[in-house]
Amino acid sequence: MDFPWDKIKNDFRGFELLAVEYVQMEHNMNFEKTSETRDGNKDAVAVFINYRGGDKENRSEWWMEAKYSNNGRTLDRYRLDPTVV
Repeated sequence: MDFPWDKIKNDFRGFELLAVEYVQMEHNMNFEKTSETRDGNKDAVAVFINYRGGDKENRSEWWMEAKYSNNGRTLDRYRLDPTVV
């Protein structure tokens, strides 16, 4: 994929916003951005409650985490391990 990575504003913060927007458009889901720090390795969260009602058994939470590197190298496993499920 040929993407103009140098056009991303605000480094990883801008990339996280772009990633949340992409996931929302691609999967037609309403993800909400989490706080910038102490987010538990979750950049955005979507909560679903099925048609039966709002009890815990019918609730599911999806989350996403975006990783950005501005040094032109691939991400090493130490940056990925805490977030891989």
